[in-house]
Amino acid sequence: MLSISGKNKNKAYDPAKDRFDDMVSGLRVDQLLLETDALEQRKAEVYDAMIAGDHNFMHKYARNSSTAFFIQKIVESYFIALAEYKGLPRRLGLDLSASKVLVWAEIKNDDEQTEDALILAAAKINNEFADYGFHISSTIVEEDDQLEIPGHYTKVPCAFTPLYILSTHISYKKPIITTSPTDRLTERSIRLTNHHPQD
Repeated sequence: MLSISGKNKNKAYDPAKDRFDDMVSGLRVDQLLLETDALEQRKAEVYDAMIAGDHNFMHKYARNSSTAFFIQKIVESYFIALAEYKGLPRRLGLDLSASKVLVWAEIKNDDEQTEDALILAAAKINNEFADYGFHISSTIVEEDDQLEIPGHYTKVPCAFTPLYILSTHISYKKPIITTSPTDRLTERSIRLTNHHPQD
């Protein structure tokens, strides 16, 4: 007859069960905090909406959360890809909506390497995120075009790309509290989510 310790030793590890147990534990902690009015306001609003069956609130909350996650991940991945392809634009601007990132880039005259890098980086990101309903659209100009970055774009210091982004860790699980260009853009994307009916 196997001992209790023998049974535990032969039991297969189930990572899904561990994740489920962690989720249940987290819910019980939130329940306690909610009952004692110690739960953070935003999370309390989400639970109130769930309990009340407010589907409009829940879907809006889920959309805003997914938009913030994917847009930030797209911007970071784009800069990393741009660095990998050795793209060095003179000036760069980004504009965000609920489902896409617009890139405005100025390159040196006849700088085919940077032009190719910009095109390839956008293609790579579009391939990675198309299934999630997000994409990048690029506009590339040269110095001789003498065009200014359109006013609705957020200017990204070229010192921020490409090498800086490779050494910067961006956490998607924590509130955005820094002032890097990526963070400011992500905050703006959340505000713009409900203001782009064409998307």
